[in-house]
Amino acid sequence: HFPPNFTSRPPTINLNPT
Repeated sequence: HFPPNFTSRPPTINLNPT
């Protein structure tokens, strides 16, 4: 599982919305 991308900045597409 990949970590949610929303934690990254700038925000990117969430491949794994948890």
